[in-house]
Amino acid sequence: MSERLNTEDLNRTVFISDNLPFLERLDNESVDLVVIDPPFGKTQTFVGKLRPPLTDGEFRVERELMDSWGVYDPASAYEFGIEYPDQTGTTAKFEDIWNFRRLVFEDDLERLKQTHPAAWWLIHSTRYTHSDGTAAYIYFMVQRMIEIRRVLKATGSVYLHCDHEANAYLRQMMDAIFGARNLRNEISWRRNESGAKGSQHAPKSWGNNVDTILF
Repeated sequence: MSERLNTEDLNRTVFISDNLPFLERLDNESVDLVVIDPPFGKTQTFVGKLRPPLTDGEFRVERELMDSWGVYDPASAYEFGIEYPDQTGTTAKFEDIWNFRRLVFEDDLERLKQTHPAAWWLIHSTRYTHSDGTAAYIYFMVQRMIEIRRVLKATGSVYLHCDHEANAYLRQMMDAIFGARNLRNEISWRRNESGAKGSQHAPKSWGNNVDTILF
């Protein structure tokens, strides 16, 4: 187990990592507010522009940071779900694709069945009502939300941003972990991707232009 982090010493500190091992280092009921904007489970690969090519100094700093995480080559970076630093400055790729056989382990599921049976049932039912991929995504989210529930104070709040791809399953997940009575609001966030005013609906369909924030 990694050394515990003292939240009193973390003010204005930015950590770059998978949030699960970071959360595991926080004390129980030590956090006032969590805002999470996770992958949406869209089963797509996204490619975006990178920053300009790294200088030698910047590249060295990036490598040292990766080394501190135990990431020493592109293969181990892939296991962490991150890009290994290079100096080309071309593109970055993120795979919002979820494979049940690769990401979900039976021993972990069995432990989850004992500790959070409602979440366990949700993962299995999602395999039948939607897909193995979405079930793997919900499993990924359940692991992190259990830790968020542990570190959140009794007076704390959590906001979860999602879209139509999995919001129904994420709502059930939040109910299973935090309790349905603790839902304060389901906020609709209207997007205007085209920048145009007026109706966002296509001639023969309703517009898909709203994200959800679960509070």
